[in-house]
Amino acid sequence: MSVAQIGELHNRYVRLSDQFKAVWTYNQFATGVFKNILQQPLPYKIEFQKHYDEIRAAGDAIQTVGGGDGAARIGACEAAIAPILRQVAAADALVTAGVVRRFFEKLRRSDDKIIFHLIKFYLYAGSVDGEQRDKLDFLFTRIAEDYLEQRGEYYMKDQSELRKLLVGLLSVFKLQHPPDNEGVTQLIRTVRAIREEVVNAKAIEELTSRNLLRSFRELKHKIGELFLVPDILLAIVECNIASKNAFVRLYKNQEDQILEDSRRLLESEAAITAGLGRENPAIAEELERFKRFKEAYDNSREKSDVKHQLITQLKLSMNSLLGQLDRQFASPASQPSDVPIFADAEEVDDIEAVFGPDPLLYPHLQKIYSVLNYFDADVSQDRITRSPEARGLRLETWEIEAFQKLFLGREKSAEENEEMLALFLRGAALRMMVEDQAQEVLGGRRRDDAGFLEEIASTLSRAKEIDIAFGESLNDSPLGLSPKLVHRLYRSRLRLMRAFSGLWLLYDKETSADDRLESFAQ
Repeated sequence: MSVAQIGELHNRYVRLSDQFKAVWTYNQFATGVFKNILQQPLPYKIEFQKHYDEIRAAGDAIQTVGGGDGAARIGACEAAIAPILRQVAAADALVTAGVVRRFFEKLRRSDDKIIFHLIKFYLYAGSVDGEQRDKLDFLFTRIAEDYLEQRGEYYMKDQSELRKLLVGLLSVFKLQHPPDNEGVTQLIRTVRAIREEVVNAKAIEELTSRNLLRSFRELKHKIGELFLVPDILLAIVECNIASKNAFVRLYKNQEDQILEDSRRLLESEAAITAGLGRENPAIAEELERFKRFKEAYDNSREKSDVKHQLITQLKLSMNSLLGQLDRQFASPASQPSDVPIFADAEEVDDIEAVFGPDPLLYPHLQKIYSVLNYFDADVSQDRITRSPEARGLRLETWEIEAFQKLFLGREKSAEENEEMLALFLRGAALRMMVEDQAQEVLGGRRRDDAGFLEEIASTLSRAKEIDIAFGESLNDSPLGLSPKLVHRLYRSRLRLMRAFSGLWLLYDKETSADDRLESFAQ
């Protein structure tokens, strides 16, 4: 064996050893996460000691005169490590970015070697997209920052040293399409412009209303492998650190007021429910919504993981309640409005931008918006449907996905458009309205109310319109709609029609033939 061949074997051995150290470090990390945070057993069983011994033996073999059977041993070890990386990466899909953050909150900030090997694990496994992108984003930022306790803020380490470190870490991942200098420069400028906007924000609500942090997260996902270009990554972690400092500063300025307003409302809960809640059910409903946000806020505060979106939701709910209470006491006889009392301005704008003015469906569209906007865009639809907050909506997973694509920035597929996504939500909102009205009739409430029967007639007419819209969407199927999307359209349509049929039978029983003909005359 030539000197060059032996040198190549040494290089392969070094990479193999590095891969093993990375996956072994991840295994130690996963053992703690699954036991202490996820509270479930590791979803894989791997004989790490056996593979370690085989790699050691391969290393010893290439040290012998002529290399011996080192090449064969190295090849066998490389073949063995590849499925291990895939198996462990599959288990990592159960570990969210939030779980990674919780784990490292408990570690000393000097434990950077663990982070180096975890980053290499993701790079060697090729797990660099989706949720894994968020984890890498956190890990890179963690090694790039230090905390200055005297000033209560984070600062970035020396950029020249940090760049050397990133270049070394990223050398194990080969870019498929190396970028040109102009593209790198333009992207860095974009990231720095976002950083300036975040730093100049005057309130936490501004981060949410202008979608600054959400847009930045979406950018980090959309740029693909450019995320792993050292100079771009340096700009990204610099923006992450600046965003963290901005959030901490804005939050500290408002934390005392948030706690005081929360305390005031909770102390008044019994009086609100017993008094105003009877005459204005919306107050009681908003109070329950506020309590959900407050519980989530307390839990996140206990874990030192308070997010700007949650604070915004809590403050909007509190402001809505306090404002309504003030209006109720000042003007008890105020007139009702077509727009729900507790819909904040952002909700109204967002909903009307997609659906237009729609007084009939607005209360149920707003209910869907309020609940689903509580969740981050990357939370799975299955998880949302099982949550206590969303369970009562009885939404299909693709209806939740439609909301995320319309309002939370998730990417649409090539065959989807805003009109179709909005149709799913209109159908869901109307289905909820139909079911609510049917329950009122079955419960014996408002049976003698002629106005209520007119409301039902309007609801049934609207159901026919939306059924026609579903039919028109399905007529596009010969033009290329996938079987999955056709099935979703059919199922949402049939669920609406099933609810429609039940309400129509109840309406038919309560009205005369003349009334029915007049109501449905077109």
